[in-house]
Amino acid sequence: MALRPSGSSALSSQHHVADDATIDGLPIAPSLGATLHRAGAQRQPTLVDRRVLLICALAIGIGLCAALIARLLTAFINLATPIAFYGEWSFAPV
Repeated sequence: MALRPSGSSALSSQHHVADDATIDGLPIAPSLGATLHRAGAQRQPTLVDRRVLLICALAIGIGLCAALIARLLTAFINLATPIAFYGEWSFAPV
């Protein structure tokens, strides 16, 4: 195994590790850059498109529905507890 002097590098001084990725970000393996370049792999920018926005809107809607259901269940528990223990109707927390 031949060791290189500490000042030399197989890559130019202008090389950036992020250039070795096929998408925006860091590559899986930094040494994969030369192989990707030889294979002609093109960089694919990661974009936020309509599909991503739709998924985010659905997630927000589901979260709001879950919060509403949680509030309703809490109110039902607050109603059922006084009825079961005291025979009174009340939504006040016990």
